[in-house]
Amino acid sequence: MQDGRTLRIVTREKAKRGNLPVQFGADPADIEPGDGFVTQVIPIHNVDAVKLRQDLTPLIGPDADVAANAGANAIVMTDTSSNVRRIVQIVALLDKREGTT
Repeated sequence: MQDGRTLRIVTREKAKRGNLPVQFGADPADIEPGDGFVTQVIPIHNVDAVKLRQDLTPLIGPDADVAANAGANAIVMTDTSSNVRRIVQIVALLDKREGTT
């Protein structure tokens, strides 16, 4: 984790629980690929977020934290920016295709 000009070495678990940026959106183009951790709130429009989270489980790395919120119909994911971006790409395609059938 970087704090100004100071770089601190922390465990992956501690980094995920630290002061991470929280982003909102379902457009993968808005997510910069990288190795830094982010928390992304992904709104789901055409499918059930809880079911979608279950379907995505095999595609999500073991180090990611992922939760589905039924009330907001959204998925909340904390992982590296690159991993989050990949999942958002998949979600965007599934959410779009499900809504057009």
